[in-house]
Amino acid sequence: MKISDPQQFLNKLDKDDWQKIQSQFARIDRLLGPGDKFKFGCEKRGDCCRDRHDNPILLSVYDVFRLRQHLKVSGREFAEKYGKPLLGAHSQLPLMILRNEWLDKNSGQSRCINLRDNMCGVYENRPLVCRLYPVGRALDQEMNSYFMLTKTDGCCPTGCGQEHTIEEWLKSAEAEPFFEWNDKFHKLYMQINFKKYKELDENYKFVFGDILYDIGSPLEQIVGKQKYEQISKLEDESLLKATHTLANQYVEMFLK
Repeated sequence: MKISDPQQFLNKLDKDDWQKIQSQFARIDRLLGPGDKFKFGCEKRGDCCRDRHDNPILLSVYDVFRLRQHLKVSGREFAEKYGKPLLGAHSQLPLMILRNEWLDKNSGQSRCINLRDNMCGVYENRPLVCRLYPVGRALDQEMNSYFMLTKTDGCCPTGCGQEHTIEEWLKSAEAEPFFEWNDKFHKLYMQINFKKYKELDENYKFVFGDILYDIGSPLEQIVGKQKYEQISKLEDESLLKATHTLANQYVEMFLK
């Protein structure tokens, strides 16, 4: 995967556009190029996993797939206990966020449902957002990858700890399969006729989400219970590939 030069991204924006992005994403510190370095060291206190009800972790289809494998749950079970399905405020695309559990609603204290004793209970299969922290990734329409350093607070301030390059950070995070599958679904989303999509009833938008996140096993209704059980029990990416194929068919039939 090519890491694009930030100037290539900035050249596409005028000053007002960049200011709007900075105001919307106030935690952006700076954009990072292929040779740029940053300092960061995790102190393993779990602060970044707490009190995220106003800034939840957004899960990709691949994130949910990996977490389901780890937790050994169905898509419906995941959506009911570990995730929360919703529609994007602007895109209206079906999304899934990582669920928080309240410790004290009066004081606003909460934590990720997978956090126990300051340790991540799904660390080997943690979502991409958690893997990359404090680095963020953005894609443009030409599928160029841009990376940014986000401002941190609490126990792990940026500018402290060991020095890293972006290449080193991505390799240590084992992020490549997440990028590969996220890009496949990003390409799928770019095929959608959004004017047509936004005119759909909300229930049909959630049907698209049911397909993407295998909630209620719509794939089972297509391929049959026996075949679905065979696919879902495999430890490779067969279920994910089937989900991607079905989502593509849905877009081709209803959303182009």
